Amino acid sequence: MIAEVNNVVLTTLVSKTLAGIQEGGGSDLCEAIDRAIGTILDLKIGGNVDADKLISDISDLRIVAGVIRDLVPQKEKGSVQ
Repeated sequence: MIAEVNNVVLTTLVSKTLAGIQEGGGSDLCEAIDRAIGTILDLKIGGNVDADKLISDISDLRIVAGVIRDLVPQKEKGSVQ
């Protein structure tokens, strides 16, 4: 299913992703970004950052990137765009 609202293409995946963000996932995404920025600043300022925390924050950023990527409509099987 593909719909267009105010020049925004809404595929099934885009709609589900937006719904998840609006239902509280957006706060989690922002918090993950804030944590990663804090870790980077701690690393720059003091250089004393736990390696496990750094890896965890990087992993969280990859998840955030995946969610953002899901907001970009992809060609669905059998569709012509």
